[in-house]
Amino acid sequence: MKNILIGVSLSALLFSCGGEKKHQDKTNSDTTSINADTNAQATSAQVQQTVDFVENLPSPLHVSRIFKKSGLKYVSGLTNKPDAVSTYQSNTGKSLNLGVYSADLAYTSLNSQTQESVKYFKSIKGISDGLNMGSIFTNNQLIDRFEKNLGNQDSLIRIMAELQMESDMLLKETQRYDVVFLSFTGAWIESMYLASQINEKQANPELAKKMAQQAATLSKLVKLLDGFKTEVSVQNLIGELNTLQASLDKLTEGDKAATDPAFQKHLKEDFTPKIVALRKRIISEA
Repeated sequence: MKNILIGVSLSALLFSCGGEKKHQDKTNSDTTSINADTNAQATSAQVQQTVDFVENLPSPLHVSRIFKKSGLKYVSGLTNKPDAVSTYQSNTGKSLNLGVYSADLAYTSLNSQTQESVKYFKSIKGISDGLNMGSIFTNNQLIDRFEKNLGNQDSLIRIMAELQMESDMLLKETQRYDVVFLSFTGAWIESMYLASQINEKQANPELAKKMAQQAATLSKLVKLLDGFKTEVSVQNLIGELNTLQASLDKLTEGDKAATDPAFQKHLKEDFTPKIVALRKRIISEA
């Protein structure tokens, strides 16, 4: 709006001064005003797109539920080590692994692995402290409540949902969208990794189909991460996610069914090695 007002003021000034270049100057001023208006509209659209997507980001718990309903079983040893919190020093590393641990918490909780769930809840608390988000736990006594409700899965799920809601609220209020997007990216990668490993052990067409459908979410997420690509680590991450995107897109080419042998072959030989390599780099990042 400021640029538009400047353009309008400049146009009025040139008109009052007159001179043989009046027509040319007015044309240039009009063009500047139009460009400024277009840029303002584009920026507004980008902001709204970001807000809309953030408001509709599926939580790690939601993604885990989708996969669980499709046959995602619990396999011990697949999740990240809960005591690796101190390994992550950079903001990007902490944010990504906040998402990884959130997905692991959802995975273990939905499969009634209560003791493991407590460990991951504490891991999330540790990383949250490093991201200046520890107040979420202290203000709401989340860990104490989680431990007291270990025998009640419905209560655990409600507490996990509250944790996600409080985290999202804090990050959005402070406009720390980089943490929002990176943590969701970490959760997405961990969820896809877990699903790929279960499918690797025994092909599950329904689970594979749900994995392929995640291509749409990934496409939107990559566009949002693009706003933070001034960070070298985010640039590299975007490149790896684009590779995953291309692999997922191939799964849906020609409307192949998840029962098609070619579908499973591509999933196991192309996508799975890529998600395994990316996930390994993320959880190993110092």
